[in-house]
Amino acid sequence: MVVFIVALLAIGCGGGSDSDGLKSLARESLARIDGELILTGLQAPVEVVRDQFGVPHIYAQNIDDLFFAQGYVMAQDRLWQM
Repeated sequence: MVVFIVALLAIGCGGGSDSDGLKSLARESLARIDGELILTGLQAPVEVVRDQFGVPHIYAQNIDDLFFAQGYVMAQDRLWQM
């Protein structure tokens, strides 16, 4: 809790002049849930569909690509917990 408060103070003490920069930084840290990504390391196309609750459903043509996509999605969603 103390680290969180110190971090908020460190990035928030700049005043209102950098608020757009902080907003864009926060926005970039969110998971990308739509669009198309091209990732090196995949052998075939993989489709990730999120349901109405945000749960990812991964469709891949082979097990290696499935696990690669699962790791990528997990890192996007929960990197701060890993």
